[in-house]
Parts: sequence; structure tokens; C-alpha cells
Amino acid sequence: MPSFSKNSKIKLDTCDVLIMHLFYKIVENYDCTIISGHRTPEEQFELFKNGREEINGIWVVKNRFEIVTKCDGFIKSSDHNCYPSKAVDVMPYPIDWDDIPRIKEFAAYVKGFAANLGIPILWGGDWKGKFVDRPHWYLK
Repeated sequence: MPSFSKNSKIKLDTCDVLIMHLFYKIVENYDCTIISGHRTPEEQFELFKNGREEINGIWVVKNRFEIVTKCDGFIKSSDHNCYPSKAVDVMPYPIDWDDIPRIKEFAAYVKGFAANLGIPILWGGDWKGKFVDRPHWYLK
């Protein structure tokens, strides 16, 4: 039976109790790893800088494929910036960012399991438009 690493547990334990309950149940049958739970504004800002450069005090998109968040943690906060976090980033283990069918299979499993538990969670992989965040799960 799969279980979380110490590092994954530390990150998951910064999340809302519903998120913790869901993913502690998920990992019993589907191996996965927690990428991120709660983030400080400073940690959020470090992620925000990916794919951007600062020009005359304004952050401009340099490479949209490197962008991992639209929230800078200060002007615009993320659900990760709440404590406990209302969001968590999770990937099936072992992580393969390019295996989209496997990530979608994992998402379907999580959605079904959450529905059975009555946990109102949404997936960033369902977002429409240019920005899709497949590891991202958040409470409604």
C-alpha cells in the first residue's frame, strides 16, 4: 500500500482538513506526492517570477510556457497563501510531467473519490484558456 513521504506529509499538513482527509485517503490506493501546500507570500512570489522578467518595475511575460502561477502572493494571492491552505499541488508518483494521460487518470480518480466523500474540490487541469495547472487542487 502506498504512503506519503515525510516531506509530502509536512506539506499536506499545512492544508485545510478536507484536503488532508481526501489525499490521505487517496494515497492508500493511488501513489502520489505532494508538491506544495501552504506558501508564504515570498514563496509565491518566487514561483510567480518563473517565465517573467522585471522591466522598469513591471513583471513582463518572457516565456509563457514557464509560467506556473498568475498570483504574485502580494497584490494577488493564491489559495495556497491561506493558512491552512485551501489548495494543494499533487502529482501521481513517480512524477512524469509529460504523461498527460496518467495525470488525467489520476485526476478522474481524485474527482470520483472526492465526490463519494462529499468534498467540494476542483482541479486546475479543468481550467479553460492558455493556463492549465494540472497538479493544482482547490476547495470550492
